[in-house]
Amino acid sequence: QAFVNGAAAIWYLRDHAPLFSHAAFRGVAANGSTPLLFSRKLPVHFYGVSMGAIIGAGYALSSPFISKVVLSVGGTPFTMLMTRSSNFKVFMAPLQLQIVRPAHIRMALTALQQILDPAEAAGWLSHPASQEGKRFLLQSA
Repeated sequence: QAFVNGAAAIWYLRDHAPLFSHAAFRGVAANGSTPLLFSRKLPVHFYGVSMGAIIGAGYALSSPFISKVVLSVGGTPFTMLMTRSSNFKVFMAPLQLQIVRPAHIRMALTALQQILDPAEAAGWLSHPASQEGKRFLLQSA
C-alpha cells in the first residue's frame, strides 16, 4: 500500500501543474522572485532498506518517474539467509536424508538459488533493457 501511495503522490505532484502555482509551493529567492519549488523535471530517487530493498527493485523498475535507486541490505541471496532461520530445521531433516555432507547441501542450496534469482533484486536487475534511464546501487551486508 505504501508503494501505491508513493506512486500516486509522485504522479500527482509531477502532473498537476496548477498545484505548483499555489503560493505554498513557491520559494523566495535572494532577488525577491518566487520560483517554483517543484517541477516536472525534479528527479525522483528511491532508497529501500531491508524489505524495501527486497521489493524495491521491482517497484523502481515499474515506475516511470524513478531515475536513481539504492537498495540497501536486501537480504540476498535468499538461500544464504534461509539456512540461518530457526524454521529451516524442518527442511533440513529431509534434505539430509538425500545429501549427507554439508558442502553438498550448500551446493544444492546454490542450485536452488538459481530458481529464486528472478524473484530477487539482483534477478530483476539482470535485464539491462528494463533499466533504461535508471541507475541502481545494491548494498549488501
